[in-house]
Amino acid sequence: MLVDSSVWIDYYRGASTAETRVLRSALTSGALLAILDVILVEVLQGFRSDHDFDMAAGQMTRLPRLPLTPADLLAAAQLARRLRSKGANLRSVVDVLIAQAAISNHRDLLTSDADFRAIARHSALRLTAPSAP
Repeated sequence: MLVDSSVWIDYYRGASTAETRVLRSALTSGALLAILDVILVEVLQGFRSDHDFDMAAGQMTRLPRLPLTPADLLAAAQLARRLRSKGANLRSVVDVLIAQAAISNHRDLLTSDADFRAIARHSALRLTAPSAP
């Protein structure tokens, strides 16, 4: 499973959401989680204290990182074009890169960002659906 920045940010803020509960469970059970470099940067840049930054960086850098190959970059550009042609309003090219990495690596995406639902409607992106508490 690939975990999006939105879930990591909520997790480190101590929020209790359906998505953070899935993440906590996955971390506790040793489930195979993955990360992208861009997600690592998005999450870590928001920390104010060095202690919290170091703690999160230590945890996140131990996770396997999915690559973004040149083919993935071209596929992401095509995905963005397709989404735009379908009327999907893309707020972030980073979201398209994350979606394409999940698609290319056959990973479900755990996210609380509604933009990914629009991407999933028009692509092969699979979203992890958290169960109700």
